[in-house]
Amino acid sequence: MSDSEVSPWQTLFSEELREAVRGLNQYYFFEKHAALVDARRALESGKLESPYGRENVWAAGLGFKGYPADTLSRTQDLLNLTLTSPLHTYAFRPCVKLLVAKKAPEKYIQPDFLLSKALKAIGKPHVESDVIEVGNLTSASMVDLGVGDWICNASQGAGAGTAGQIVKLARTATDVILSCAHVMVDFSNMNEERIIKVSRGSRYGPEVAKRVDFTGIDFTGRFNVVDAAIAEPKVRLRPSQPPVPNLPFHMSSGCRDPSPFEEVWKQGAASNYTKGGVSMYVPQLPGILIQGNAANFSHVWFVNPKIMTWPPTPSQMFAQVGDSGSVVRSTRTGETVGLLIAVSSTHGYSTICSPRAIASELKVVF
Repeated sequence: MSDSEVSPWQTLFSEELREAVRGLNQYYFFEKHAALVDARRALESGKLESPYGRENVWAAGLGFKGYPADTLSRTQDLLNLTLTSPLHTYAFRPCVKLLVAKKAPEKYIQPDFLLSKALKAIGKPHVESDVIEVGNLTSASMVDLGVGDWICNASQGAGAGTAGQIVKLARTATDVILSCAHVMVDFSNMNEERIIKVSRGSRYGPEVAKRVDFTGIDFTGRFNVVDAAIAEPKVRLRPSQPPVPNLPFHMSSGCRDPSPFEEVWKQGAASNYTKGGVSMYVPQLPGILIQGNAANFSHVWFVNPKIMTWPPTPSQMFAQVGDSGSVVRSTRTGETVGLLIAVSSTHGYSTICSPRAIASELKVVF
């Protein structure tokens, strides 16, 4: 419907009410679109505190005074109306409706955003009005991001991997997503910082994060200690249910290097939830291929599948291609003991690097 067309709804309301709605929306939002964007982001991030301002206001609309029955007194009024005149559909008085995230007394509202002041400012101080609390409105198809999702750098040179863990920047306590550098960085196009969410086998998807730091990988023969990167989320972070009972899967529980024979688990994009055991420490691991180049690593550990017979079947692997970036945790303590950087697709061994080194280099807290 174009702006010049009239909705059947609008014919129920006076021109003065319709003008008031247009004026209120202009007053609250459309004069400053950047302020509207900031307000919506503040509301989505949960930053709704009194005194409430623009972030608390959704829109002005047309409706009927006292309907819907969102309080006990309005419920009783509606019940009485239904019992006395059930055929009078529009018995409530037409009015301007201000839709807010949270309804509050005037003393908790910033003066410029009081409905009474807004109506006075637009020259409609006497129109019938009503305030309705509607909560936070979000797109039903909104993109979110959770641990274990498929992600990759938007440039075509990086391989897809796993959103491994939500960690915090040590300086600001800001939430960031941890994964492998070879997932979040295209080393032939390091200016591309966008991180996208993809599905298995796909190279396209919505942007969900912006890379903010990574550990450089040397391809000249020197040894690398870690392969890690972090990104600032641009969408809602989705808490996940822990596969291990009583462990807050979306939260961190500290980090350390793994112990011999320690039982561990991970949540990966390719192979989901698996358990394994830390079987070997490898001081120097040469020649891991990353984006067509060979990188040497030092101080890494091998994790093997928890099985009784060998070799493992594909479904018994601890990790598969696409699980790079998965955080590996101790089953006993919940602590992070490694970041998965390489896998053997035939024998089930997985290579993890030190989370303590990651915390030191990227200045993050697990």
